[in-house]
Order: sequence, then structure tokens, then C-alpha cells
Amino acid sequence: LDDNDIEQSIEAGTLAERLGNVELLSYAWDARGMAEFRRGNFDAARTWEARRFDLIGDLTDPDHISDMHVSLIPTSSATGRIDEARRLATEHDKLVEHLTPHHRLHGVACMLEVEELAGNWRRIDALEPRTAAAVAANRTTPCVRNARSLLLTAIAAEVLGDTMRSRELEAAAGELEGVDYGLTFTAPRARLALVRGDLDALEKLLPDADSFRLQTWFELPAAAIRLDGLAVIADEASVESEGLLGAGGYLEPFRLRALGIIREDQNLIAEADRNFRALRLDWHAAQTPRMLELRRGN
Repeated sequence: LDDNDIEQSIEAGTLAERLGNVELLSYAWDARGMAEFRRGNFDAARTWEARRFDLIGDLTDPDHISDMHVSLIPTSSATGRIDEARRLATEHDKLVEHLTPHHRLHGVACMLEVEELAGNWRRIDALEPRTAAAVAANRTTPCVRNARSLLLTAIAAEVLGDTMRSRELEAAAGELEGVDYGLTFTAPRARLALVRGDLDALEKLLPDADSFRLQTWFELPAAAIRLDGLAVIADEASVESEGLLGAGGYLEPFRLRALGIIREDQNLIAEADRNFRALRLDWHAAQTPRMLELRRGN
């Protein structure tokens, strides 16, 4: 999609309706949803992705139906509907259970990625054996989720205090990483660096602002860690100039906290905490004291 992506998706939808092609119509609405997401219009993005489910009774391809679930998850998450995203990920996992090893890897990976957004590292840790098995079964199929899923289990192990296991999982992920994937890998590695308090690594790994708006998957956690990282290592101008995706929803408390920490504004920090708690992002909320400590020692 290019700068005319919305117009093109509308044109595709009109053509699909004229032809009576339900599959094409579904993909046209998906394209519209992705275009809105890239522009930061999260509510509109979710509307178009959710609308695809109106067509589900006329679809028979399990791959297409599973794709509908995968596409709605990030837009649901972006609007703060983490429970909805979790339900969709669970449904998707069941849908792909009898498909290919690659599909099954995506099944567990989507669940991991929702819990990554939620900061539910205990659940990710519990899924580590299944993740390792899925990655092993899919090892010969190139997929960024092979390495990225292992990185998420490495973060979980570090959060839960098992640094040795975390290093092992990180190394295993490194063996599977491809090149030129930008924030797909640097973002979880940056989160791992922040959890470890390694500010030198964090600064090197922090996703570049220019790398956003290329996809829907992986951009929310990347935007969150960029805001958290800037709060610890950068100045106010850096945060205020950020145009990461859209305002509101999932990312709003991360923005408020970053500004609050940099400005040393307790009111903003308190507002961020209320926003985190309202979205049930309790682990993320609990990171504020540690971030303040790192900021002071930076």
C-alpha cells in the first residue's frame, strides 16, 4: 500500500461488492483497517477489521478465517481492549490446531504477543515449553515469530528472576533471527535491556521512530518500549516530538508516564498510573519506580 492506501482499499471493496466476491471484500476491509492503523486511527481500524466477521458465514477457508482473527488482535489491543484481543488469540489458536506447523507457531505466538502487551510474563513463562516445541517444529520455515517468540520467553524468564535461562533463550532466538527486520527484534531486545537495567544496550536497541507505520503487528509493543526508553534516557523534547502511531488507547499511559518522568511531574505520573490500572496493565504500571530510579542514575 502507498500514500493512496485508503482510496485503493475503498476501490477494492467497491469492486468486490460488484463482483459478489466475499473473500476479496474481506481482504479489502482488512486493507482499510491496516491503512487506518498506520495513520493512528485505531478506532476506525478496529471497526474495519471487526466488520470482516460479518462475512464469516460465507467463508470456508480456515486460513482466511484465522487471518481475520490475527488482523483484529492488534487493533483491539490498540484501542485498549486487551481482553478482547486475548479471546481472539485463544480462538485463533484453536482454529489453527489442525493446520500446518507454521500455523500452530502463529497460534502460540499470538497468545504470547497479547500477554506481552498486557505484561503478563507469568503466562508467557508458562507457555515456554509449548513455544519451544512450536519453534522446533517450524524451524525450517522462515518466520520472524520463531525468534521473536523465544525473545518473549527470555523477557519472561528475566522478569521472574531466572537470568541464566533468560540468556539461554535469548541466545536461541539469536540463532534464528533474520536481518533487516527493524523493530520486530530490536523492540523485545530493548524491553529485555530495560528489565535488566542495561541502559547502554537500551539506547542502542531502542526502535527508531522512522521504523513505524510499516505494519500492524509488533508496532504497539515497540511504541511502548520506545516511550519507556525515552523516559529513562532522553529529554522532554524527544518525547514531545514523538509521532508514534496514534494518541489514546493502549499507548496513552506510556506517553503520560514518559512525560511525567522527564518533567518530574507527579500529577502526570499519577494520571498515567490510573490509565494503566484502568486498562489492567498492572505490570507496566509497577515499572514506574524502577524507571524513576534508572532515570536518576542515568
